[in-house]
Amino acid sequence: MIGKSKTSTGGYHKSRSQTIEKTRRSQRKAEFIPSRNRVFVMTPKELQEQWESYGDEMENYVAPPITEEELLDMDSELEILDEDMISIDETVGPPAASTFVKPGAEPEFVISPEVSLGEVYSLVVFPDREGRWLCRFEIPRWMFSFIPVENREYIHRLRNFLEALANWLEKEKQEFLRRPTPENFVRKEDCRPGNCLLQQKVFLQRLHSFVNHGITEADFSRLQDKIWLFWPDQSMPLSAVFSGPQTAQFRLAWVIEGCFRKYLESELHWRETRRYPDGFTREELELMGSRFELLDPEERLYLLCREVEMVKKIDQVYRAVIERVNKHAQN
Repeated sequence: MIGKSKTSTGGYHKSRSQTIEKTRRSQRKAEFIPSRNRVFVMTPKELQEQWESYGDEMENYVAPPITEEELLDMDSELEILDEDMISIDETVGPPAASTFVKPGAEPEFVISPEVSLGEVYSLVVFPDREGRWLCRFEIPRWMFSFIPVENREYIHRLRNFLEALANWLEKEKQEFLRRPTPENFVRKEDCRPGNCLLQQKVFLQRLHSFVNHGITEADFSRLQDKIWLFWPDQSMPLSAVFSGPQTAQFRLAWVIEGCFRKYLESELHWRETRRYPDGFTREELELMGSRFELLDPEERLYLLCREVEMVKKIDQVYRAVIERVNKHAQN
């Protein structure tokens, strides 16, 4: 809200003029982004400031129609946005301790990426009295205030999605909420081609079991870096699962989860060295995909590495699998 200056009416008029100009700049920016994309591209703070200014100065404002040429230009710009996700290191705000560890390793506390709370959607994680970990979407106040008519449906979908995400984590990922490591995120997953939780399409399909949220892969690509999980003493962006420095750790954990039991139950020679160092032909890969349950340990290893684009690191992944097998045998 615009408040009158206590010192002079001149200061009030100057403040009002600046606010109107800020509103016009926001409107010009908004006019070049379709309503749907605007909700997922802009930060919560940007949306709040824009819509508060609409409510103060232009409650009945209706954006002019966008030409076909402008739409084509916007599509090109949005494609660039999808490829150029915001880096975790580019956020700002107070630091918190966080844990990111390789599967099977002891956790090492590091400084978590910094974040400004107004720039992100917060999923707050905390224990209840019975020791169960709860996850709640902290709904921003502005979601209950003035929102332009053309954006209300998308804000409704966004809120449904974030609440479904919190509910899904609470129900399906208790071990991860209790100790947020890549290994715990993929624990008990049915790791097979086409069912990789670290892929956006599969991730969104899982959430549909809680609510038909209406969020597309394109929406999620623009949104994921603005969703953060906050524990009492640590934090992480959801985008760490799909992109960024920690993604390789999640992928490695997923492959190990899918191969560990197969290697553990196999004959000893599978744990001594890799049997197919030259890999497989395209025809062999297609056949392997159609009989996944019958694959030998290394065939399964290769296929799962291929699913998460880690074939070039298969020797490293193989050693990590055997390390977990040996550690399990020692216990």
